[in-house]
Amino acid sequence: MTALAATVRRLAGEHGTVTAAAFRDATGLGRKRAIQHLEHFDRVGLLRRVGDEHRLRADSALFAEGAA
Repeated sequence: MTALAATVRRLAGEHGTVTAAAFRDATGLGRKRAIQHLEHFDRVGLLRRVGDEHRLRADSALFAEGAA
């Protein structure tokens, strides 16, 4: 899960947002599984869904780099 969160952070840093297609391509997961993971990150507060995109929440320390 931490590796998937790192992928989300990298994609958000490169593009500003994360789409299901970009996350799917970056992780090699299937479409349904990629969407399930993005929805999980929305629920736990790492991301916020805006339309078809997911934005990294600035107030989230969840899965922060360097966190134990």
